[in-house]
Amino acid sequence: MKQHKTVPVKFPNRKGDLLAGRLELPLDREITHFGLFMHCFTCSKEFFAPAKTCKALADRGVAMLRFDFTGLGDSGGSFADSTFSTSLGDVLSAAAFLRENYQAPSLLVGHSMGGAAALAATRELGADIKTVATIGSPRDPAHVLRHFQDHQQLLETDGKVELIVAGRQYFLKKEFFSDMASHDVAQDTRDFGGAVFVFHAPEDDMVDFANAQVIYDRATGPRFLISMDGATHMLDKPEDAALVADILSEWLQKGQEPLQRFA
Repeated sequence: MKQHKTVPVKFPNRKGDLLAGRLELPLDREITHFGLFMHCFTCSKEFFAPAKTCKALADRGVAMLRFDFTGLGDSGGSFADSTFSTSLGDVLSAAAFLRENYQAPSLLVGHSMGGAAALAATRELGADIKTVATIGSPRDPAHVLRHFQDHQQLLETDGKVELIVAGRQYFLKKEFFSDMASHDVAQDTRDFGGAVFVFHAPEDDMVDFANAQVIYDRATGPRFLISMDGATHMLDKPEDAALVADILSEWLQKGQEPLQRFA
């Protein structure tokens, strides 16, 4: 039975582009926390992982904002001009929207590349963030570069790369790659003292499970490594989103540790 409502929202990023989001709010129960969900590279807020996970968390009392990064989904701006830095700016803009209109987020959840963004965002969001969860995430944003190894010559000569993902065409400029070197997600993870939940499928064929172990090892606060047996990278089964929501809501509301825990 549906226990949440979905509210469409829009808010400006740091460049003034309007970003589109969906705020999932609990129905007929107290909101215990607010959180943000960062989707995967070239994905959108409507993909299964952000949509189902955010709705499942809202059903359990945790209000969640899922949004499209610049130039993706229903958001304005140019994806070709985006970098990891602009994505972090979008996260900070989403957090500001919640802070100004509802309540500052205390939870960040990131899927795949969004997990690296969630960990990096803790540096600027500071003490407001108590918990970060990564789902099938790489240990650092440079992981995405493996998708462009065959395009290096094109990058060097034309200054941009054409990328085809799920039949859609995207372009990225040279700045996207050079910007990667300015971020140290490893240190951001070590500096974050809050709880870190690392969800990862052992059979993930897009981001190897070894990445999960590295993220877990870097965390210095309460840390949990949850093996999502049978899950896919895209988290396309309802029971997997429910598992994430069950574990995070129990921790946020009751301080209870997950039953599935490694190391």
